[in-house]
Amino acid sequence: MSDHVDPATVIAATYGAYAIPGRRYPRTLPPELEPWYLYTGDGGHSILITLGGESEAVAVPVKAVLRAGWTLTAKGYVRCDLPYDPDRGLITDPDDDEYDDATSATDTTSATPLHRYAVGELYHPNRTHWPDGAFHWELSEQGASMVIFMAAPTDTEVIAVKKGAARFALLAGQHALILAHRFDPMPWSDAPWQVVRQTNATAGLPLIGADGRLRVTVFLVDANTGIIAAIRGTTWTARFVEAVRAAIRTQSLNHSTEAQGAAEINAWYQRYPTSDKLVAAADINTRG
Repeated sequence: MSDHVDPATVIAATYGAYAIPGRRYPRTLPPELEPWYLYTGDGGHSILITLGGESEAVAVPVKAVLRAGWTLTAKGYVRCDLPYDPDRGLITDPDDDEYDDATSATDTTSATPLHRYAVGELYHPNRTHWPDGAFHWELSEQGASMVIFMAAPTDTEVIAVKKGAARFALLAGQHALILAHRFDPMPWSDAPWQVVRQTNATAGLPLIGADGRLRVTVFLVDANTGIIAAIRGTTWTARFVEAVRAAIRTQSLNHSTEAQGAAEINAWYQRYPTSDKLVAAADINTRG
């Protein structure tokens, strides 16, 4: 019908560069689902479905759709009744995830040995000095992590990172984002992040876990020695994850340059000269 949407157009508008071209599902899909198939680095083999409103499309594992069943809406969207929680987001069985061997999040075939992260060991095997007071975020399909570089951290600072109540806030733009963090009793701090500047890993985020949260790993590194002083696992809520994921996607769709991002970041810091003011203006915040 002429008023039907074009699946390829919808997929491109929704996932853009995150939809990896040239992939095929290893088995034959039903004709209604075939046009809505896509493959993403963090989601694997998926079908773009709607849970209700046709403007709210989301990619879900093919297995989940096949098991739950589906219908087509008047405009041709795939409608699938899968469990959804406003705070936890879409809930699927992790066993439904399917990846090509070359892009699986659990791929361990790399010839380069994995570096061991442990308290008392070097954060980087070949580096012993880092800029004091720097923060580094990595937002990739393999996970979310932050490194805090602090010269000779005190016992109080180590304990705060390890055990203090964790808070996070996001300020998102068209070409950059800023993530703020706090580990009580330490004050708020923040760090900018751009897709274009993350060259060691594909920008993105993994799927949310069955508990409705995404694990975030925090490292505290002594900037004077390069030795890890603390490692802390915390989490983001589904709502916060989706906000960060949307901000990453916006930068990718805009093909944002480093200069565009820097201009946006500078404008934010002129408007919000302290971390507290930036957090007050944040789009969303969450408790770890």
